[in-house]
Amino acid sequence: MDYIKRAGEAAGARASELAEWEAGHLERIPVPFYSSADLRVSGGKAAVVDTNIFPAGFNNLSAPFRDRLGSLVQSALAKKHPGAQSVLIVPEAHTRNPHYWENVLTLQTVLERSGFLVKVGFVDPSIERRSFSCGAAGGGSVEVFKVVREGAEVVAGSFCPDVILLNNDFSDDCPSILRDTAQPVLPPVEIGWHSRRKDVHFEFYNSLAAEVARICGFEPQTIQARTRLVEDADFDTPEGRERVARAVDELAEPLVFIKSNTGTYGMAVVAVSGGDGVRNMNAENRKKMRAGKSKRSVRDVVIQEGVPTALRTADGMPAEPVLYMVETRTAGAFYRINSKKDETQNLNSSGMEFGPFPEAAGQFAEIPALFSLCAKVAVIAAGYEIEKVMLEGGCG
Repeated sequence: MDYIKRAGEAAGARASELAEWEAGHLERIPVPFYSSADLRVSGGKAAVVDTNIFPAGFNNLSAPFRDRLGSLVQSALAKKHPGAQSVLIVPEAHTRNPHYWENVLTLQTVLERSGFLVKVGFVDPSIERRSFSCGAAGGGSVEVFKVVREGAEVVAGSFCPDVILLNNDFSDDCPSILRDTAQPVLPPVEIGWHSRRKDVHFEFYNSLAAEVARICGFEPQTIQARTRLVEDADFDTPEGRERVARAVDELAEPLVFIKSNTGTYGMAVVAVSGGDGVRNMNAENRKKMRAGKSKRSVRDVVIQEGVPTALRTADGMPAEPVLYMVETRTAGAFYRINSKKDETQNLNSSGMEFGPFPEAAGQFAEIPALFSLCAKVAVIAAGYEIEKVMLEGGCG
């Protein structure tokens, strides 16, 4: 792992140039208020392989990282929205997953400890109740209130927030209740998975990674993840699998991940070695590639360079770092761990657990500068996504 230290030192030596590079991009585009970045770390490479603009694992951050998160959120809101004192969190209302609600409860608690008045509200019109309670994994609960529109303002009962904070990736639609509101909506609802495309994100990410590499003096592929799009992929026919297989062969990587071009939660993701891995794909993996979150049909996929994770826990389980960001600053990190997978497979799947950074995989005493730099590149790439979506009409 010496290359991680060397690359971090190179970035430190070019700190002023990197700060100028960052400032130049931030003058052009808005970055998401918060985000998370999944990294894969292998011999000679540390690259972001997925970026979530609506992160849902705040409960996995250690206490010191939660304190840092609160400080960064407070600072960012004071700068962008001075005078804001109240926040409405809009969650995924339909899930009963207690770990998700522990995430919401953690976010709510962090905000409250930072001095904000916080409520949680749902926007799904199919839910008729005015409020309901959701149990969290730690034994607490989250009270969720129905959100309505009063003119240009969004309110939950008598609560009229200064800021609306989304923790819902809106895979299926872009709710009209959150458009053109009097209150700022963070991150913008227009950038939900109804609009996002992974090929677009990684086109921006890889281009920005090349700029950073030139500044720091290391090879771009150190932090890039080569990615290409295959449209209208059909894994249920030999002809459809052959189209994807040819794209895998053309990428010429020993390991690739095939992913739905939209969506998150690690769904519709398969790892293969070469095109024959697609041509001979078994029924289980073909089923995985039919639908993603909310049973949304998968038609377009990205073929992404596979990065085997070199990180292991003391028990030998494969691990990957997940960094949490507030704008372009690192709030904290944890490890995703999976005893049912090996270093070449998708860890964001059945059997995954989470461990504290840095204890769970003891290679690092603190978050390496290279990891934070990669996550910063991903945040700025997401900013260019936001700009592109807005220029194309936002929610349509």
